[in-house]
Amino acid sequence: MKRTIIAFLFFLVSAIGIFYACKKEIKPHPPIAPPIANAGRDTTIVLTSCDTTASIMLNGSGSTDASSKISAYAWAVIQAPPLYFPTIFAPKVSLKLPAGMYQFELTVTNAQGLSAKDTVSINVIVSAYDLDINLTGEFVFYDKYEGGCYYVPCYWVDSTYGYGTGSFAPLGKYAFYVYETADTSLIKDIHTTNFGLYFDGDQQSLYGVLSTNFRTLIENGGGAFTGTFTISKGSAQGCNPNIFNGLSPLNVTGTVTITSKNLSVIAGTVSMNLKGKTYF
Repeated sequence: MKRTIIAFLFFLVSAIGIFYACKKEIKPHPPIAPPIANAGRDTTIVLTSCDTTASIMLNGSGSTDASSKISAYAWAVIQAPPLYFPTIFAPKVSLKLPAGMYQFELTVTNAQGLSAKDTVSINVIVSAYDLDINLTGEFVFYDKYEGGCYYVPCYWVDSTYGYGTGSFAPLGKYAFYVYETADTSLIKDIHTTNFGLYFDGDQQSLYGVLSTNFRTLIENGGGAFTGTFTISKGSAQGCNPNIFNGLSPLNVTGTVTITSKNLSVIAGTVSMNLKGKTYF
């Protein structure tokens, strides 16, 4: 009888142990976490002119992985001006970029095949240049020139041609021209005065119109003048086609001096100062 009781108690204790063991929660293994991609900070770089490039280092070495190590890096471009950029499999990439908006995507993969992505934006812009330059040159004015009967009805215009060269640090050697066609009537202020300024054989240039009516100024004997230079195009459009949109006109001051008159032809010198913000 005593043995029966002991056996029963042993059975009961075993059963209770098995019962609680079955109720015990089995904790699953934690999932393997993917890596954390780090493409670096967004950056803005200012160029001195449109024909220069910015040196950039894409750096994904700040990417981390808690469970193992990163086994692969891949850089791809997702936004850029026309630019050939193949996918590059390296944590760091050295680039030279012209002006423009860029966005690069970094993909990192760990030893378990899990991956993560991050992007970095790089804005390369051209600096504004505070131009303050003195120009000196010569001009020739033709009274009632080049209309003829190229069109019907026949018409005449007054034309002015001006040009000059010089040097201005830090931009270097420059040349400029003025070409104006104007109505022959002194009563009317109808004219188109085209103006161009360019450095180093047109590598850096500005083109547009002057507000000054040289015809009126010359036929009134010359003298001092003021006006504006409105830029419509130039070398900086290679970086941004809309860079001159909304740009304030440059201020122009100058003097026209008449040196000779011969029938309908008047010649002389012109000096000008251009001042204001622009881009090259």
